[in-house]
Amino acid sequence: MTNDLNYPFDLRVGKKYFQKQMLIYAGLAALMVIAFLWQCYSYMYGDYYYPKVILVAPLAFIAFVVLTIKEVVSYKSKNPIASITQEGIQFYNKPCNACGLIQWSDVANIQEFAEGRKGRKFAIYVNDLNVYINLINSNSKRKALVKFCKNQGGALAMLSTTMFDVNPADLKKFINDSIAAAKQDNKSINQIIK
Repeated sequence: MTNDLNYPFDLRVGKKYFQKQMLIYAGLAALMVIAFLWQCYSYMYGDYYYPKVILVAPLAFIAFVVLTIKEVVSYKSKNPIASITQEGIQFYNKPCNACGLIQWSDVANIQEFAEGRKGRKFAIYVNDLNVYINLINSNSKRKALVKFCKNQGGALAMLSTTMFDVNPADLKKFINDSIAAAKQDNKSINQIIK
């Protein structure tokens, strides 16, 4: 399967992830409607009811509808979450989009974590985090990225494979091969310069 991954490779939201998210949000929205109607019925017929449910359920319903719309727009737009090229990886989601292209030669380590039952999450660590942070002109974007990096244990970016229709083992091998090739190219260049 790794042979199917070629440069440039865009990571987009997968159909299975989209369907799972839609099922969760639709189920929660329906649950809020049921809770609201049940409490209205209890109120009208004199049974004991929970007034907080009558207030919170419509707000929660609206929140789940907004989340559903965001997921549909994200899936239908087919915009990539990240792009992998021979030079590096670029993220298009916040806050990692602000740091631009992460060069493979700058990547110090990739750590893999379990995410759910089948998913994997890759933490991308770079040699010098401050280089990427200082590239950001906007103070608010810089602060958001610094906060993100602190929360992720110093990783510049996190790549969650549960969102994509790609085998996590193949993606990890593809990324590690890209890093090894970039570091080999740097060694060759350094030997030529000397």
